[in-house]
Amino acid sequence: MSTSPGAGRLEQVAAAWTSAFDGARHPATANFFDVGGTSRHLLRIVAELRELPGAEHVTAQDVYRHPTIEALAGALAARSGPAGAATGPRVPAPAGPGDGIRIVSPGFPTLAHLPDRAARGVAALEALGFAVSFGEHAFALSPDGRTAGRPEQRAADVMAAFEDPGVAAILVSDAGEGSRELLPLLDAAVIARNPKPFVGFCDTAFLQHYLALEAGLGSAYGCSLMVHLGDAGGPMPETTDHLLRTLGAGPLEFRPVGSRSRPLTTWFDPAVEGSQRVRDVPGGWHWARGGSAQGPLLGGEVSQLADIADEFGMSYQGAVVFVDITEEHTTPPLWLLGRLFRQVDLSGAAGLVIGVNPQAEPAVWARQITALLDRFLPGTDFPVLVNADICHMAPCWTVPFGEPAVLDEHRGLLFPRQPLPPTPRSADVWTR
Repeated sequence: MSTSPGAGRLEQVAAAWTSAFDGARHPATANFFDVGGTSRHLLRIVAELRELPGAEHVTAQDVYRHPTIEALAGALAARSGPAGAATGPRVPAPAGPGDGIRIVSPGFPTLAHLPDRAARGVAALEALGFAVSFGEHAFALSPDGRTAGRPEQRAADVMAAFEDPGVAAILVSDAGEGSRELLPLLDAAVIARNPKPFVGFCDTAFLQHYLALEAGLGSAYGCSLMVHLGDAGGPMPETTDHLLRTLGAGPLEFRPVGSRSRPLTTWFDPAVEGSQRVRDVPGGWHWARGGSAQGPLLGGEVSQLADIADEFGMSYQGAVVFVDITEEHTTPPLWLLGRLFRQVDLSGAAGLVIGVNPQAEPAVWARQITALLDRFLPGTDFPVLVNADICHMAPCWTVPFGEPAVLDEHRGLLFPRQPLPPTPRSADVWTR
């Protein structure tokens, strides 16, 4: 995959490499590790680049993910564009009925195991007016059976979807695990030149942070083909409504759903997977702390968010941070959330949005969150919304990822879809 970074960035990165390697010059496509790069060289490159405007927050991880002069320059050029502004990444062009939507499988190989569920999901998208296609390897299986093919295959499908002019939006089939290993195989500059909505959830938050921070592109978090659209009897109407509105162009306002259904207990019992879900969980939300705040909406699944923060060097200073709670862990969600609060400094966040917990009654979960806040985030006063429908339950919201958001106890979670006045803390999110 080739990049076409601005000539200035290419020259700057090449100069940093030459200096780090004591005057030795390398082709722009030479791999850092193949030419004998060591930790000493890496630290010198990082130090040189940090002296440049717009590159003050370059890290060693950036060199690992972009190990050629060309790739690193392309990433820096994309980052110093729209993504470097306090208002956050670009909002991709809207997509809707009549447009092509591409299904990719960055993680679990659920498509390969459950073709009937996949067919129901496709039927749901076609009923909404989309023309559905699949990535070349979307139905693949890796040798160990854990992912939908090798990392190179899954990354190639993602890149092909962005580059295909007949594709207006990209939707993941499922998440699970595997997205993180795609990051070094993606091309941020190519993605930046071909912006379009990318919709995922759970593990794909690694990809969504990459899109925002490396390609300067917003995305959407919440919906997937298999988990949310492939239900027997069709997807819940709130799920498809939120998907269509978020793929559209207008302002958004999110309010709690009236009732919810628990996640499926298993995928692989046909009697369970093929049964229509029952909405037997109360809807509604709770405010552990009131108030109002604004900032870009960023976040991910509770067990992965610390790794995401480490991968991208994120502080989440000034962001409205959401935490998605899943049912799939043997470790209690309350313990996982406490661990997250210990590992990631969220004291500078603009606000928190905590998803509903499939393992607890909503009112009980809200009280538990309040106790955690008192223990791990004392002295903070930002608003905290609990039992939000950014979750693994159904129906679910699909929310803009990386876009400016307003969190307000009287109005809910809103996306004006126009730049908000920057605050000192929100600017820090994009400079990392």
